[in-house]
Amino acid sequence: MQLHGAFGGTRQSAVLGMTTPEPLSYVAGLIAAHAAGHTGDHMHLGWFAPQHDDCDDAFGRAQTAMVERHLHHAVLPEGAVVLDIGCGLGGTLRMLNERQSGTRLIGVNIDPRQIAVAQRLTALNGNSLEWIIADAAAFARPGLSCDTLLSVEAMFHFPDMASFLQAVARVLRPGGRAVISTILLSGEGQADLARSVAVVARGYAPWPLPGLTLPQLLGLIDEAGLDLILTEDLTEAVAPTFDIIADVPPKDITPSAVTEMRRLLERGGLRYVLLVLQPRQAGGNTQK
Repeated sequence: MQLHGAFGGTRQSAVLGMTTPEPLSYVAGLIAAHAAGHTGDHMHLGWFAPQHDDCDDAFGRAQTAMVERHLHHAVLPEGAVVLDIGCGLGGTLRMLNERQSGTRLIGVNIDPRQIAVAQRLTALNGNSLEWIIADAAAFARPGLSCDTLLSVEAMFHFPDMASFLQAVARVLRPGGRAVISTILLSGEGQADLARSVAVVARGYAPWPLPGLTLPQLLGLIDEAGLDLILTEDLTEAVAPTFDIIADVPPKDITPSAVTEMRRLLERGGLRYVLLVLQPRQAGGNTQK
């Protein structure tokens, strides 16, 4: 591990020894769009209310609303420590930095390009900002613990989801929470949708487990020693995103990952789920 910078309300970066995979192919375009002022600092789908307006900034507002859905479940005591795994360009931690005080905010991402953008944030209100370049399964360095762990729409990229969830269980403090959203794909029993799944998994690679089901994911969570507090299906809420970012799918399968993602959504082959987890409690699963 190499550390750069210092604590004390500024920021810190760390590089954990690892074998870095090929960078996400679509990220360069997102970073360029952000640098040009065409997009904000969020990289996820939006959460749209059932009755929403179609203003020019509807998507950006919906992306902010998606973060709010996650933060609604966060545990933020005085002096809280918050980890954001798959922090992207830093949008979620920027929001917390603007509204929290005395909070230690730590962003983790395997992609140095994204961390380089996030590092431009300046700590406010007595907060500290730190950045770790690491695989999602390798962020849990000795002595690190947190009150809230966030991971907004990133877990489907993680090559070792089981190890990630085990790391989550290790770093959560008693009473702490993990708030994680992810996308599940399914083309089971439909040959054309199976081809759509392959296009999406390739276009948004790495997507090592494109056929992972919710029961399988819940099994990994249980095996990691985490209790499930809440499962929230946000599929309908993210659907309007695709009216903005994707073409209407033609009859035949296309090479466009975003178009095929829209096809999967419209035909029931995509689910967007938010999970709220806590360290294992006596008595087992506590889902409400």
